[in-house]
Amino acid sequence: MLLCKIGMVAIRQRCLVVFAILAVILLACLTVVWRSFSTEEDGSQREQKTSGRISIVGDLLPKQHQKPKRSAQASGGEPNSMKTPVNVVASVEDKTVIDSFVVHHHVSTVEDAAQSASDMNDVMDEMLNRSEIPADYAETMVALFRDKSRGDVVRDFAVQHIGLYAETLNMRGKYDADSNESATLRDALFDAANETRTIVAAAAFRALADMAAFDPHIDASRLDSRLASCIADSSASPAARVMAAQLCGERRVVSAKPTLARIAADRSQPEPLRLAAGSSARSLAE
Repeated sequence: MLLCKIGMVAIRQRCLVVFAILAVILLACLTVVWRSFSTEEDGSQREQKTSGRISIVGDLLPKQHQKPKRSAQASGGEPNSMKTPVNVVASVEDKTVIDSFVVHHHVSTVEDAAQSASDMNDVMDEMLNRSEIPADYAETMVALFRDKSRGDVVRDFAVQHIGLYAETLNMRGKYDADSNESATLRDALFDAANETRTIVAAAAFRALADMAAFDPHIDASRLDSRLASCIADSSASPAARVMAAQLCGERRVVSAKPTLARIAADRSQPEPLRLAAGSSARSLAE
């Protein structure tokens, strides 16, 4: 009997050891799964924050105007074997790419237009990230903006990339505020800032405000006046008004304070606009 009891105790101890080992293994597995989930979530959040220069614009656009995700398969159900614009950029001459995916890329349906805009944006990004930006990059972006047959989404991407181009040159120590090219960029952006009934103005406001930090020829009073006017204009696009409201706070446009306070208190106004106006009004009151 004593031997039996000793055997039972030994068995129980071994079982407890096995259970402890299994518990540790299970805990380790759960930790790995949790970390994997957290990493994916953080990555998704970072992608959302960095996917566009103007975060508020993406929220205010109709779905067909937002930058779409590329489908893994073609409409026929077979894997899409077409090269993405970025892959094409790496395989052919710069001018050919710009001609193929930017200058001559006209489409007929809303779905194709959304994909076309996404493709163009990818090409614009890829060109801009090169160590040697194509010589006609700025000229092409300005031409795209001025071509109203392209639609507001493509023109908005072009305006954003005009600003990004100037910033990239500045970061590389190559921006010359006195050059004819820089004057062309400023003229295009101020023209875009006048199109307040479209999302194009929002991109122009942001680009001009950013460029003002390194380009002394940006007319600050002209920009601030345009921002204040846009906020008060009920016919302006929601995206343009929200961006203008945000920038009035950033740039300390005191003349806009009464309008900002009025909009913030008006519950009939769109919530994003009220929030932006309220934030800037509080900032200007400090």
